[in-house]
Amino acid sequence: MLGLELERDGTDLRFRDPTTGQRLPTPAERLATEAERADAEARRADAAEAELVRLKAELARLRGTTA
Repeated sequence: MLGLELERDGTDLRFRDPTTGQRLPTPAERLATEAERADAEARRADAAEAELVRLKAELARLRGTTA
């Protein structure tokens, strides 16, 4: 047994964890959360790449060379 409860949410039924009181996300909510996470990760990777380019240019400037 999963130990979950069903509760009404408008015309829908949602699973709820009685221990925490939290509703389990619907498949659509899970997809949206994953898309948001992927977008945030892509922004983080872009920012890291831009910082790397900036640091390489700074290092080249300090060494007196061009990048």
